[in-house]
Amino acid sequence: MLKLHSIFKKMLNEQSQEVLSVYLNMDPSQFGKNNRSIALIWLKDSLKEIKKSIAQDTLKKFEQLERKILDEVEYGDLHGKSFIAFLSLEFFEIAHPRVNVINEVWWGKPSLGQLDWLLEEYRNIGIIKVEAEKIHYYVVSMNEVVKEWEERISENTLLWQIKHSPPEKVLREKAIPGLRGGDTKEIIERHINEEIQKFWKESLTSLENMQRNYYIKEIVLAGLDSQTELYQKNIHTDQVRIIGSIHVSKETSINDMIAAAQDVFKKYERNIEMKLITEILERSEKNTNASLGIKNALKVIQEGRAGIVALTDNTDKILIECANCGYVMTKDAKECSQCLSKNLRVGSIRTLLPPLLRKYKVSMNIVSNSISDKFSKHGIGVLWRY
Repeated sequence: MLKLHSIFKKMLNEQSQEVLSVYLNMDPSQFGKNNRSIALIWLKDSLKEIKKSIAQDTLKKFEQLERKILDEVEYGDLHGKSFIAFLSLEFFEIAHPRVNVINEVWWGKPSLGQLDWLLEEYRNIGIIKVEAEKIHYYVVSMNEVVKEWEERISENTLLWQIKHSPPEKVLREKAIPGLRGGDTKEIIERHINEEIQKFWKESLTSLENMQRNYYIKEIVLAGLDSQTELYQKNIHTDQVRIIGSIHVSKETSINDMIAAAQDVFKKYERNIEMKLITEILERSEKNTNASLGIKNALKVIQEGRAGIVALTDNTDKILIECANCGYVMTKDAKECSQCLSKNLRVGSIRTLLPPLLRKYKVSMNIVSNSISDKFSKHGIGVLWRY
């Protein structure tokens, strides 16, 4: 998923109009052992159709890329449930996500809709395992740790001196400059706690970098209940979204910790989704600043009045985009309702809606199909800005 984020960022800034975008479903559970052959046949047929409309002056470029992508699909090291590629004469970006995509090939500017959808539906989460002596950071993507690192408390602190010195020697030490009064044991314990809390507070920078560099929106704390509670108080800030904590011990495996963190994340996500769906349904019933259904949603979005859009994760609608002006319509459109052009592009809602939402700066929220039967019948709802 980190690679998908990197590719998305690169393609979002790509200005070339001569990019081949490819999404192939390679899931062996759906197609069996011959999934590569099925994908290759579909890809060949699709490229032949595109070639019919390619201008003569760019045909050679297209054919070079055509050979390159066909060789990759036929002979390359394909793994995962899908294959995503963006290629031009200057670059060839490939990813093999472990989730399904809808087959799509597009020639022109990079087609980023499905990739944008995947990155929203399968968000990375961060797990922070808290201990007094160290903090372990995990970046989890689709039930797998894709990045991890550890930070330890400074070895110059009194905590380390106590760990590596016999207690009787420590107790014979002279008064420690700068520490408040009390017996030696109390002084040592107080100083240890102060050093630990200082160490925890300094980790805030790492948490903020984690969110920024690894596309983390939500963080789950792991550790002993008492430690995670104290830790959260020490790093309290509006910049870090901690959604819950899980109890772990030395015997807890990484897989068990990830599973527990995912449960916290799913519960948090379902609560957010339920509040959003309930608000959309209640407002739409009163006809107050909310709409349901794809036609209504497209109208509000392209009028610039949409604020938040919610879509079910299994919605599978076909849309039409005008290749001339970019206006998006439902599948029954025969010509563009804005410029009357008949040069139309057919695509799934996952292909055409995310770029439209990004264009109008509308928040996209993919919600579980099981949240509400009433909402699922429509598949999409929108809260208005005004």
